[in-house]
Amino acid sequence: MMVKRENNLDWAVALGLQALAHIVSEPGLYEEFFELTGFSPAELRPPRIEQRDFLSSVLDFILLTDTRLLDFCAVAGINPSEPLRARRLLAG
Repeated sequence: MMVKRENNLDWAVALGLQALAHIVSEPGLYEEFFELTGFSPAELRPPRIEQRDFLSSVLDFILLTDTRLLDFCAVAGINPSEPLRARRLLAG
């Protein structure tokens, strides 16, 4: 039986990392991410970026505004419901 991708933790981690890549590629988002989350640039390396709580925060940041969510989904080529599904999986 195949696991639906939105129910797969590996998929959720990958989407969180993709969201992080999107954030750091946009200077305005990058700065706002650090301001709102309290994270520092020094934390943007393994193993921290692979931790579920960190990736949950990344997706929370993406989900904060419709504009941010829709921009990320357009770039990623995904349905706007997928970041929330991934966020729920990461939260356990």
